[in-house]
Amino acid sequence: MKGVLARLQAIKPDILIEFRQNYIGPAIRQYGNMFRASDCPGDMQNNRIRIANLRLTSGTTAVHADMIEWNPNEKPEVAARHILSALYGVIQYSVMLRELPESHFKVVKHWLDFSLKHRQTLLHGNFRPYNPEACFPILEAESKEERIVTAYQESVVVKAGEPDRDTYIINATGAEKVVVELESKPKKAEYYDTYGNFVAGAKLTKGLQNVIIPASGYVKLIY
Repeated sequence: MKGVLARLQAIKPDILIEFRQNYIGPAIRQYGNMFRASDCPGDMQNNRIRIANLRLTSGTTAVHADMIEWNPNEKPEVAARHILSALYGVIQYSVMLRELPESHFKVVKHWLDFSLKHRQTLLHGNFRPYNPEACFPILEAESKEERIVTAYQESVVVKAGEPDRDTYIINATGAEKVVVELESKPKKAEYYDTYGNFVAGAKLTKGLQNVIIPASGYVKLIY
């Protein structure tokens, strides 16, 4: 395998070589530079779990989601949840863009823009997956500039963390609210919908509270 790698890199030094679950582990990093979650078509939860498991053991090797797909007849907020399940890995789409409803296309465009804008945090920041025994209901990534926390289940409490940087809390639960614990009152809070449109300002306080975040949208906390 080392010989194959050497011959391929002689042809193209920056060649991409992918390995996939379930036949990989940390030792395989010396033979390739991409790891991908194993096949889970249409299964947003398993995609999230597999990405989190790979991120925990893959060091700086790029972790790719399995190709995401969804029913074009679903609501845009449901389509967005499939994308959000892959947000902490390299997102790979497996939908025919020309066949998507306009609302779904706008969702794809926004979250693609979001993932590119925040890629340093999402893919290269400190990654923290919580509660593996409950299928990782909360995922978090943090860089020097910002923190991004995503809730995937209704029955969780999201801790926004230290009030030392801007924080995004993403609602991928399917509901219209998230229980959030704040260590201090933010200077400003803003709600955005799943298309990335500004919805309203929010008045949040220190402590535990219900935050009415649009389904598959987010609140930005500015400190």
